[in-house]
Amino acid sequence: CYGMSVVVSLMKDGQLTPSYWQKRAKVAHDLKAPKNSATVRNLINYYQLSQHLPDAVDLTGTYIKMPEREILKQIVVDCQKVQNGGLPVVISYWWASNEIKEETGEHEQHAHAVIGYHVDRVNHDRTGENSYRISICDPNESSWKYLYISSDYSKWCYDGLDDDRDGIWTKDGVEQKRIKAVRSALNWIDIRNPETGVDRSRLKNYNSNFIDSYIAAGYAVLDSTGKKIEGKKTVNESGQEITYLPDGNQFTIVPDDGSNEIDASLVLKDCSTTVKATNADKVTVNKNGSVAFKGDSSDCDISLTLNSSLSTLPWYTVNLKGSDINDYEMKPTSEGVLVSGSNLKNTQITANNLEQTVYVDVSTDATSVLLRDEGNGKVGVYTDEDGDGKYETKIAEGGEDKPVTEEQSLFLKIFKVVGNILLIPFKLILALIRAIINLFK
Repeated sequence: CYGMSVVVSLMKDGQLTPSYWQKRAKVAHDLKAPKNSATVRNLINYYQLSQHLPDAVDLTGTYIKMPEREILKQIVVDCQKVQNGGLPVVISYWWASNEIKEETGEHEQHAHAVIGYHVDRVNHDRTGENSYRISICDPNESSWKYLYISSDYSKWCYDGLDDDRDGIWTKDGVEQKRIKAVRSALNWIDIRNPETGVDRSRLKNYNSNFIDSYIAAGYAVLDSTGKKIEGKKTVNESGQEITYLPDGNQFTIVPDDGSNEIDASLVLKDCSTTVKATNADKVTVNKNGSVAFKGDSSDCDISLTLNSSLSTLPWYTVNLKGSDINDYEMKPTSEGVLVSGSNLKNTQITANNLEQTVYVDVSTDATSVLLRDEGNGKVGVYTDEDGDGKYETKIAEGGEDKPVTEEQSLFLKIFKVVGNILLIPFKLILALIRAIINLFK
């Protein structure tokens, strides 16, 4: 959503030319849907990822401590400028919904980005008389939406957010939502323009290696020699700590400050991993695309994402999830992705790309399996039974249908038994009717 909002804003402002990215396109609306155009998809992804550049993170981090009243006032001022030819304003907001995560019991959190244009004054039942009404172009909507801000900048509501089917979580009478950032300058949203080559960055040498941490627990980062790295730390608009790392072939995250949890993403140039694990010792990522986790009877959820230069599968992300895990390892091969671990008896595997997600469950005594593309949207799981280094024995296959869990399987069995029991009286009645009919023949 952020990438789409920025592209729309820049095309409206003339910083991007629609026909440069698609022949005969005159406005952003003329562009093909991202799923139908790799060029459009790459452009949106480029700007989506640009919000994680150090320049953008440093700028947006300033909003964390800013009172929301000041942010709302800025939205009004900046959107009023759009009417006189100013840059359409990219507005980001956050909310917690009433939906509860099954695994943690916490409320689901969401974020979205939209574009603000015109400002007028209206009376509104939630924000009061003479409220500011901002015309909003929402990349998820086909019609105009409106952001309402009270005249004293103390309240706001957005009708696009009100449409959330799960509703906004209200805690102690207060809706859990917040405006995250307002981007109304080119050096915020167009740091490096891919069409014109214009460079507005303050930092001229970017390093693509960084860690995004999702919990407050401390961690240390080690290089390939085991030496602790002191990277540049900053905080993004969501309050998450980001550490930018120097060049290197391998990085290891280890829990620090007495913690035994890891909940972080480590991003390198051509690969990245996201790990959420308890009783964790460390996770190591190599620029060759391999990731290795070590723990002690851990609950582990780990994913590996590869650029096309490293991946041989049609799915660019592979995710492993299991319990009682001491070690997991994933690495790309010429045939697919090799998954290793001391306990592969209860591992749930998911692989996905933009168009498809496939699922397969693995339960084997083998300590390594090969994930291979079977064609037609199927993923095969193979073991090396004779130890010759060739994975030739197929033990499982998965596709877009989620595997049936043990609980679901038990439910289906019970349902079948109960169904058969309920059918018995019906069958007896049917037999009785047939017998009566035969008597009169």
